[in-house]
Amino acid sequence: MSGRAQGAALGLALVGILALAIGATFDLAAVTRAYFVALMVVWQLPLGCLALLIAWHLLGGRWGLALGEALEAGVRTLPLLALLFLPVLLDLSAIYPWTRPVFVAEHPRVAAKLVWLAPGFFSLRAVVYLIVWLALGFALTGAGRPFAERPRRRRLAVVAAILYALSAAVASIDWLVSLDPRVPSSIFGMLAMSRQAVPRPGRRLAGGPWPRRAGGRPPPPHVRP
Repeated sequence: MSGRAQGAALGLALVGILALAIGATFDLAAVTRAYFVALMVVWQLPLGCLALLIAWHLLGGRWGLALGEALEAGVRTLPLLALLFLPVLLDLSAIYPWTRPVFVAEHPRVAAKLVWLAPGFFSLRAVVYLIVWLALGFALTGAGRPFAERPRRRRLAVVAAILYALSAAVASIDWLVSLDPRVPSSIFGMLAMSRQAVPRPGRRLAGGPWPRRAGGRPPPPHVRP
């Protein structure tokens, strides 16, 4: 990213922080809900990059060579987004109705779910999800050598795929389905994961030329499909 683009991004971030601060002085709960909605949208990007990176390490293909560096760049934003999630844990009552005794008293079915939806347990699970994603991102991204020159890590990707699928599915149910705990859904986690992976850029670039190493040499055999 050029210096001008970085400066523009920093300026927009400062404007957003100022807008949040001003809004919070008028209605903190409303600002918290709006912040949560925006965060849930932005979170899809690094998780989608992580999912596609895992898929490439498992399956290989030209599309991964074309998108690899961009996917790793997206995955490396996970630590920042993990920090941005912390304010949500500090004010769950502004977002989730099951934290309010009056709502629970009016809905006996919700009261039966409070063991799972207890704020402390909910926050603990959220921290576990974040740690799992950060660990996977750290393990699958590398530095020092160009992406096309690094071998695929198939064994690690098998474990990563299992951990990602379990954590992303349960996290989506925790964070989104529980916004209305009266409505159960066992398929929502799979739907959320399918939206995290954005396949269009990969399909568009997969038919492009092979990325070349320094000197115009083709990529080594271990990265060819």
